Amino acid sequence: YSMQLGSGTWDIKPGVTYNGRRDDLTWGAQYVGTIRTGDNSKGYTLGNRQDLTAWLAYSPRPAVSFSGRFAYQDIDSIDGADPLIMAPVQTADPNNYGGKTVIGYIGVNFAGQEDWRRGHRLALEYGKPVSQDLNGPQMKLDSVFTAGWQYAF
Repeated sequence: YSMQLGSGTWDIKPGVTYNGRRDDLTWGAQYVGTIRTGDNSKGYTLGNRQDLTAWLAYSPRPAVSFSGRFAYQDIDSIDGADPLIMAPVQTADPNNYGGKTVIGYIGVNFAGQEDWRRGHRLALEYGKPVSQDLNGPQMKLDSVFTAGWQYAF
């Protein structure tokens, strides 16, 4: 089920973001939900999903910032089953899908301010699970590392 390209349903994705700033500190929180509407053509519905994250960042200089955040993810179980997805493996059982996870992250951002670096941004973030309560046997998350480069013009 986790290898499917999409949900096969029309999904509603409500979201809201709050952020603030004071001097060298920025903070914020974001909620994004995914609400599945009905069964797909294969006779099942992927679980609804709730994502919540909150962050705090400190920028000692305009070109550098350090951040910390927590991310909470709650994915409901699959409702129904696809009769063509059958095998003696955990990923073929719709009961082994979803769960709740909390991940703590630390990060650093470098933003170019002058000459050829202006407009370039490098972001690095490392995360480790604080809590994982998964439905059935699933692969647990060990750690996450994200590196990104952006160019604004």
